[in-house]
Amino acid sequence: MNIDAKAGGCWCELWSGGEVEHGRVVMVRPKEAIRFDTALGPLQEMGVVGALTFTVSDGSSPARTAITVDFKASGSPLSGLDKLAPVVDRVISEQFKRFASGE
Repeated sequence: MNIDAKAGGCWCELWSGGEVEHGRVVMVRPKEAIRFDTALGPLQEMGVVGALTFTVSDGSSPARTAITVDFKASGSPLSGLDKLAPVVDRVISEQFKRFASGE
């Protein structure tokens, strides 16, 4: 997994036998926020447009950092995003918890 943290940079993943572009960096404010143009996972093949923003702020103590995750997606009503939203939210939450715990 690699993020080229500059406008137009790739959030890409490579593995034996494949690769995927998870998104493109569209905004970077060092030590404040990064935003991606992304349709995550199975949303890619649905023609969905998405914006994923990680916003950084001071945590509960000087040694901690708080990160807010915001994902907005839109697409055709036929895509059923209203029904997928809870699943997408769960997946992003679980992945971020694993990242935060160092897994």
